[in-house]
Amino acid sequence: MTVPRKELWYCMRKSGVAEKYVRVVQDMYERSRTVVRCAVGQTEEFNVEVGLHQGSALSPFLFAIVMDQLSEEVRQESPWTMMFADDIVICSESREQVEENLERWRFALERRGMKVSRSKTEYMCVNEREGSGTVRLQGEEVKKVQEFKYLGSTVQSNGECGKEVKKRVQAGWNGWRKVSGVLCDQKISARIKGKVYRTVVRAAMLYGLETVSLRKRQESELEGLKTASYFYPGGGVNYSGQAVNRFLVQREGHPSDNVTEWWEKIDTVMEWFTKENFDFVTLYYSEPDNVGHRVGPETEERKKMVEQIDHLIGYLKESIQKNKLSDNLNVIITSDHGMTTIKKNPEVKEIKLSEYISFLKQTHFDILDYGGFGMIRPRNGKVQEVYDQLKNAHPNLTVYKKEEIPENFHIAKNSRIQDLVLFGDLGFNLNSRILFYVNKGDHGFNNQEMDMKTIFRAFGPDFRKNFLAEPFDSVSIYPLMCKLLGVDPAPHNGSLSDTQAMLADHTDPGGHAGRTQTSLGLLVVMVFMLLLL
Repeated sequence: MTVPRKELWYCMRKSGVAEKYVRVVQDMYERSRTVVRCAVGQTEEFNVEVGLHQGSALSPFLFAIVMDQLSEEVRQESPWTMMFADDIVICSESREQVEENLERWRFALERRGMKVSRSKTEYMCVNEREGSGTVRLQGEEVKKVQEFKYLGSTVQSNGECGKEVKKRVQAGWNGWRKVSGVLCDQKISARIKGKVYRTVVRAAMLYGLETVSLRKRQESELEGLKTASYFYPGGGVNYSGQAVNRFLVQREGHPSDNVTEWWEKIDTVMEWFTKENFDFVTLYYSEPDNVGHRVGPETEERKKMVEQIDHLIGYLKESIQKNKLSDNLNVIITSDHGMTTIKKNPEVKEIKLSEYISFLKQTHFDILDYGGFGMIRPRNGKVQEVYDQLKNAHPNLTVYKKEEIPENFHIAKNSRIQDLVLFGDLGFNLNSRILFYVNKGDHGFNNQEMDMKTIFRAFGPDFRKNFLAEPFDSVSIYPLMCKLLGVDPAPHNGSLSDTQAMLADHTDPGGHAGRTQTSLGLLVVMVFMLLLL
């Protein structure tokens, strides 16, 4: 917006600026000349008779005086207009009022030798309470938008602040990446790191944000990382009052062998990382677990399913390269168990516990018929009696009292463990009263058995290449993920030292929270595999 000089003098005087200061500004602007420079040279000098000096520290203040006086002339009720520099926001209850107030502004500006920019004038309707009408200025339709920026902040038509939160979180991470070398350096004191964080990271996120309305989901984005779960077991559950930002839950009976859907899931996850700036995503596939249960792990059908999973992993790696995520996305591929063939009659004598104890007379509660692991709570005073009857009842059955459970099972201290814990040898299911178990493959046996071991594959900028790690307990994956994401882990039974050797040299060797310097995201793919072809 160009301000005529005589209007500038008028507005200064009307605002109460002393005459001597008006004359000083007039002297600054009198007989000002300039040239226009372009690709083919520059013009001759010419007089500048309108507008404010570009680049002058005084110009924004002078412009604010002009806008304030114009607002005084057209304002009826306060507040109905908000201003910042040459951006004017008119707030009204209806489209008719917007058009009326817009016309007042147009008239006031043109009377002072200025104009409303038609191309830059837009309107936004909040909550669409008045249908799909239009706003016009002198017969011309004003462009409708769903959002606009005011004072640097994004205002949305639905009243939410999601895009503003997303922008500020991104600004915070941009600041983090600039100073990650300082924040992750153990040689630098926490006091210095705190100053750098408050100056570069927090200031970028919260500058000018005196107040903002947030949904719980957006609040969690400001407090931490942006997370998502795709069919991951437990992904839709709140933990300590916190939920993931997005989760998709697999419905009961959902087909697990739809290969086309497998690939589409990867496409969706890639969009989450590239278009929506997610930081941590879990992706779950229930194959070849389902086929292993149904036909057994040592079958041709299951081997073909594993081959399809292998092709899927290849597509995942291709998608990461295609989306240019190779340099900043860490990927972990793992599972929570192995698989073995179930032994059945007549090849072996199956375990049927009702042959050795009376469930009606001796037990109060049991968890059985779910594989090779089970628990029994005997009736009062009968713990030793039931234990003695089962201890040597079957050559492939092992019984423990709660206090005798081996440490490597990692369950002895859990409050839900019952008085007696039963384990079948590899492949032997625990049947309570009748033999009806239909699965041909299963898991849940002694975790020392090789068939119960799972896989762990990882690649990305923070992992060493072609590195063969020593075996470790799966609970140590959790502190590893926390390390990669730069978050402090909750209490756990794992150890970062179990996985530290697989990390690249540039990562911080300590267990301190602080996102790794190169990664921008972490994807965990959970599949069941005994072999990776």
